[in-house]
Amino acid sequence: MTALGRLSDPNQFEEIIVKVGEDGGLTYLRDIARVELGAQSYDTFAQKGGENSASVLIYQLPGANALNVAEGVKQAVADLSQSFPKGLKYDIPFDTTIFVSSAIYEVYKTLFEAGVLVLIVNVENASHHIERGESPKDATIRAMREVTGPVIGILCIWCWRFCMRAGCCRSQSFWWYHWDCWAQSRQFH
Repeated sequence: MTALGRLSDPNQFEEIIVKVGEDGGLTYLRDIARVELGAQSYDTFAQKGGENSASVLIYQLPGANALNVAEGVKQAVADLSQSFPKGLKYDIPFDTTIFVSSAIYEVYKTLFEAGVLVLIVNVENASHHIERGESPKDATIRAMREVTGPVIGILCIWCWRFCMRAGCCRSQSFWWYHWDCWAQSRQFH
């Protein structure tokens, strides 16, 4: 069986085979039904603050950037509202991108905190070398050489891992899958 995947056009739905007769004759959906695109449900109503209102639901297409879609919608609604009749107002009561923005902020915050921890580790390592008689300058340089490379490597791997899990680097997802399997088999995660 070959399928197109997600159907989006009425003609594609009309071509669905619903029955194959004993003589090999095909019965298509268009033969037994009228096909049209419509709402998922017609029995909805909307209220805001006890007043009747209208709702418009906007769905993100697969592969689209949620933050870009939300920003585009907000801009479009703001532009359209300039020509609304007097007294008509709009509101966006449910915005799922607030969570996405918060999650991105938390990733950046975590990376910043990791950077601060690297600094603390470098200071601690330099103190260790100073206690062994090295000058502060030489101890700091030695500590940076010993600790910075591995720490930057770890940070780069974690940044890459965040990108892979978030789908930012889709072209690399095949390689990420193989790395993840390899890492799991060696219990590096």
